[in-house]
Amino acid sequence: MLRSGFVDRIRTIIELKSNFEVEEFNISSQHITQHIEYNDFCLEAEDSLSISYTLSNEKDFSFTAFFIEHKYEFVGGNGKKKKKIDSQTKEIFCHVKPGEIQEIEEFIVDHPQDLLKSIGSWLENLYEEIISISNEKKIARKKEKIDYFVEKNDKLPEKIGFDLQQKEYVKIKLEQLKRQFEDNLRLTTTTTQEEKETEEKIRKLSEDLELLKSQLEYLPQKKWGKSLAIRIFRWEKELGNQKVVQSAGKTIKKLLDP
Repeated sequence: MLRSGFVDRIRTIIELKSNFEVEEFNISSQHITQHIEYNDFCLEAEDSLSISYTLSNEKDFSFTAFFIEHKYEFVGGNGKKKKKIDSQTKEIFCHVKPGEIQEIEEFIVDHPQDLLKSIGSWLENLYEEIISISNEKKIARKKEKIDYFVEKNDKLPEKIGFDLQQKEYVKIKLEQLKRQFEDNLRLTTTTTQEEKETEEKIRKLSEDLELLKSQLEYLPQKKWGKSLAIRIFRWEKELGNQKVVQSAGKTIKKLLDP
């Protein structure tokens, strides 16, 4: 049976060395014989420790440790015969979700201190995974909005590019859009620090517009419209112009349908 003091050390790691609170987890232990197949071995454990994160509806996040009492190697190629292996250390088999790279990873550590380090690493991976899920949802919602604005304009050809007259017209309109953004930014700039930030925003905006102008040369109109929509949403976030997103569909239509 695991000592309560050892479990308290895990709680301390959560409290002092992670971005979580202890109350977000279920920590439990079992004293029961269990057999685990790992690579070419059969591991026999009598004690296990489970840490489960309770505030996720998306995925099952957990760290399970099995304290190995006996280790057997499968021999003979049929997986039925087992040869007992003597070990100088008390190995601990870990099953973690998420892992460092994969969603599920399994490994063995040789010392309780290594187990505690692995739990600390798992907490870091867990935090990163939760943030990533949130970012993925934001990206998905943004993509839905972009697709909605682009698909509202069904007249955009999917395979036809811009002719010379259209290119020149769109470039003029892009410059007008740039001036609107610049005027909006400079109107709200009051301090020297804000001036520096404004100039950096204008620099990035100029780079975006140059890219859009370049894409006029080779993208079909529908894909170019999506590229514009993607940047309009980013401009709304970075440049602070809430009205731009509301009129994104109209903006695309005006640029592509003179």
